[in-house]
Amino acid sequence: MAAALRNAGGVAPRQAADEPTTTDDCRPQGTAEHAEPESIGRRLNLRMVYDFATTSPIDELDFILQAAELNMTASQRSLEGNYGHCLGKALSRPMGRGIMGDNIFSHILSATSSACDARMAGAPIPVMSNSGSGNQGICATNPVAVFARENHNTRTELVRALMLSHLTAIYIKQHLGTLSALCGCVVAATGSACGITYLMGGDYNKVAAAVKNMIANLTGMICDGAKPSCALKLTSGVSTAVLSAMLAMQGECVSSVEGIIDDCVDCSIRNLANRQGGHERNRPLCARHHDAQAPGRRRSIADRKALESHRSRVRAHAPVSVTFRFFPSPLHPSPAIHCGSSD
Repeated sequence: MAAALRNAGGVAPRQAADEPTTTDDCRPQGTAEHAEPESIGRRLNLRMVYDFATTSPIDELDFILQAAELNMTASQRSLEGNYGHCLGKALSRPMGRGIMGDNIFSHILSATSSACDARMAGAPIPVMSNSGSGNQGICATNPVAVFARENHNTRTELVRALMLSHLTAIYIKQHLGTLSALCGCVVAATGSACGITYLMGGDYNKVAAAVKNMIANLTGMICDGAKPSCALKLTSGVSTAVLSAMLAMQGECVSSVEGIIDDCVDCSIRNLANRQGGHERNRPLCARHHDAQAPGRRRSIADRKALESHRSRVRAHAPVSVTFRFFPSPLHPSPAIHCGSSD
């Protein structure tokens, strides 16, 4: 599957008449160049992922149903015990049904969170992963599988929606590198938003709009380690995926004048990666700290005055040793100031 996508790298993706004119690097004319290594994400774009998932022979894609079988089984078995924070069971109980309702939306949330509950609690239940993460595999699979079941979509539609979901997650993930501050559920939930949009009858433009809606909403959710509360984050991501798909199908899409969203969906994905550190996160923290402290790094007079004022306040109120660290902020040219004291 991945090899097929790589081999398709030399084929120019087809472009709809109502899409903005793009240059060779998939960015609208007049848009700033990407600050991204040439080897990452330059031969793929969302259009190629969409075309591969929706036009490839179905017998080459139906293996993805194994992911649905494994992860939905994990969800069902989780309800037989008490795992993690029992979020999936809470959504299935009378109180959960009374508040959330007994509908497609609540079923998607319950199926996703319950599988995560079991996995994070160490239950001996296998799941299919995505990008090396079981939680991301659950998040990219269960929402799509539940929606297809409740919406009475065909087997073929389910296969293509699952493939679109997983490949979109992989495509976005490659921009983030090996290590990122971004919670993986944001990436996987964006994939499920694409799959759900496809099952709703959406075309490429609707899928791209769903991706933009997701980026505009969940950007900034950090990863603070694998733990039982990951089920909460998966549920937040999946609920946003459903909302983003609904908005996209109604023709609503966050515009390029709002936040980090660009007219080009691939540029928006790169903006997401850049805001979360992207490949910069793969460098050791000490190396980034050293670069920030390099003699050649110039600061404005205002920055230096603010720094001295901050140091004075700290000295006056903290009779302990204080270490100042300077990290370049991705949103502002001047460095953010972080201080920590040792007892």
